[in-house]
Amino acid sequence: MNVGSRRTTTSLLLGFAAVLALPTLAQAQAREEPARPRLPARSDPRSWEPYFDLGVKLILPAPSEAGDAFYWSSKIDPSRAEPLFAQYAAFFMQSTDDVITGYFRGEESVLRRADVMAADSMRSLALIRNPFVHRGLEILIFDRLPGRFSDSRDTRAWIAYSSGDLKRAIDMHSATIAREGPKALWRRFDRALAYVAADQLPLALSDLRMILGALRAQDARETVVLYRSKHFLLYMIGLILAQQGDLQGARTAFEEAQLENAAFAYGNAALGALSRAERNLPQAATEYGLAVELAPNDGVLRFQYGQLLEDLQRYEGAVEQLLRATELEPHWAQPHLALGRARERQGNADEATRHYERFVALSSANDPLAKALKMRLELRAAKPPVPPSTR
Repeated sequence: MNVGSRRTTTSLLLGFAAVLALPTLAQAQAREEPARPRLPARSDPRSWEPYFDLGVKLILPAPSEAGDAFYWSSKIDPSRAEPLFAQYAAFFMQSTDDVITGYFRGEESVLRRADVMAADSMRSLALIRNPFVHRGLEILIFDRLPGRFSDSRDTRAWIAYSSGDLKRAIDMHSATIAREGPKALWRRFDRALAYVAADQLPLALSDLRMILGALRAQDARETVVLYRSKHFLLYMIGLILAQQGDLQGARTAFEEAQLENAAFAYGNAALGALSRAERNLPQAATEYGLAVELAPNDGVLRFQYGQLLEDLQRYEGAVEQLLRATELEPHWAQPHLALGRARERQGNADEATRHYERFVALSSANDPLAKALKMRLELRAAKPPVPPSTR
């Protein structure tokens, strides 16, 4: 098996998969909740990381148990990409060979299976949360496919990336690009992932822009039956530019992504985040409102929108969005903190206290804000009530 060629296919399909699979997110969220796995001694059961680490240890010997650990990791902090991507990997690690082969070959009978669609939605949402999330666990799935790894430079580069040897991965991809020229266009995508992991953002940006330019040139030369949307590449470019502080460049990239695909909710959310950073809160609210309309079952978007409405002192709207976030993500602490603030500013002390207490109960034991809030709540509870005035 040539894992390099499979990575090319994966890269080519990335822009479509990130959006087309998202409607199945509700199916993935509706799965029966597994029991929490037992963590090693002295682990914090209210932190996402111990569950993720446990899943990584279990994925080879017990992929089903690993999937349960990754599930809880993602529920404790649904904003993280790593446990979402790991759930996708764990699903296919316990699948039969024909399902794995059919998935990577794009066989419709496999792609339409509800469980496969749900797993693929996890991968897609992970890439939305962080397009540059480390994808090393994917090589375990490739290793399950019939045949053997070809001993090519591309295969060795992907193995190096998966094992964290980023310099070796970059050097090997660079050698392939130098040798094959335009034929190695999608090796630039794999090299960009390694560049980001190595914190070499300008070089990653250069590779992504090269791919985007080549696709645009190809569209201009050829009659394309199915238009190949480039919105996800533009989204990735915008995220890098924002990280570099080039907010105007990032805005241009996100706006172009929306022109490519007006239904891309996370492009609207990215524009909203930029507007919020620039203190243009009304515009940010408009963008987040559109994002929530397009992805109504995303609790992270609901939370972000609720925070923004709180900043605008639109407390009723904020409470509505934040309560919906807690319904979608009942194990996530952060929406309860925002709800406590919003209720407190509305003068509803009892509701504020209830959400603050829930935030403390769900937060990591090491969270300094939760510690401080717990002390505040305990002092408030110990304070004797003020007697009614006799005047």
